[in-house]
Amino acid sequence: MFNDPKNLRNNLFWNCYNPNSNEKINPTKTMLRSLAFVCAVSFLNLAKRMLSKKKGICGTRN
Repeated sequence: MFNDPKNLRNNLFWNCYNPNSNEKINPTKTMLRSLAFVCAVSFLNLAKRMLSKKKGICGTRN
């Protein structure tokens, strides 16, 4: 489920709005979960960028 972000977003959307879904899902909980996922992804991207920047600086210094 976590392999494709677009797929995850679609799953969250359908779980929230699909009336035929077997499990009843709290929309606020689903929204918070998707928000947390987005925050985590952006944080990871930021961390990756910072790490690569640091590596570049170290590379030029050495």
